Amino acid sequence: MNERVVVVTGAARGIGAETARQLVDAGARVALLDVDCAALARTAQALDPAGTRTAALTADVTDRPALDAAVAAVLARWGRVDALVHCAAIIVPGPIDEVTPDVLRRHVEVNLLGTMFMSQALVPLFKRQGRGHLVLVGSLGGFAPMPNEAPYCASKFGVRGFARALALELRGTGVFVSLVCPDSVETDQLRAEARRPGTSMSFTSAPMPPARMARAVLRTLRRPRMEVLVPGARGALVKLVAYSPWLFAKIYPLLDGMGEKARVAYLRRMSEPPAAAG
Repeated sequence: MNERVVVVTGAARGIGAETARQLVDAGARVALLDVDCAALARTAQALDPAGTRTAALTADVTDRPALDAAVAAVLARWGRVDALVHCAAIIVPGPIDEVTPDVLRRHVEVNLLGTMFMSQALVPLFKRQGRGHLVLVGSLGGFAPMPNEAPYCASKFGVRGFARALALELRGTGVFVSLVCPDSVETDQLRAEARRPGTSMSFTSAPMPPARMARAVLRTLRRPRMEVLVPGARGALVKLVAYSPWLFAKIYPLLDGMGEKARVAYLRRMSEPPAAAG
């Protein structure tokens, strides 16, 4: 990764921030992009106090002109872009009859259109260079249904379809497309899910730390693959169940019960005060 120029979206916190940290540690130059200006500045300062290895760029992934301006800013500073790690996403859990139209629209705009817009902003540059790598962060929720999180689930199904189609479209151009799909990750989004009953599917396995997901992203940048599931064994099981709708429907009550118990336990741990030092 030494001296490669990588754009990371959703870089203010969570998977994006941890991926940016590991990239900087590996010697890359990283453009951190996020809509949250204050959080982005704090992350950039923590990663690179001298400001020599990072650039903090405030932009909303649903704003295509802003993304073009961000890419232009990276080119002005470093002269090229070698890869994108697209982490920006939202999740607002709840039954479909309680989700507002604005929230439905925002899921599609941020999670799906944002992925398309960010890819669109970089593909022409990558084609001109004859090289480039789009690493798009999906979800195992893009394989298997997640009741009470239907808008998120639908948007991630869409991201997977987009990534697979784009990978074939760009064959022979020197531009690679990889989709990295994690299971539940310890983030602010997961904590928001924990506070909402009915989000059991997100708690049927122990959440992984962002560092584990970031390591999978860096491995993918070093060795491009079309689709990466994290963790692999869990991903293979989810794919098997996802392609057998009757099987998923049959075992769902069991998964729901297990996941709901785990959600309540997770929520309880969130509420506990930290242990005293010493």
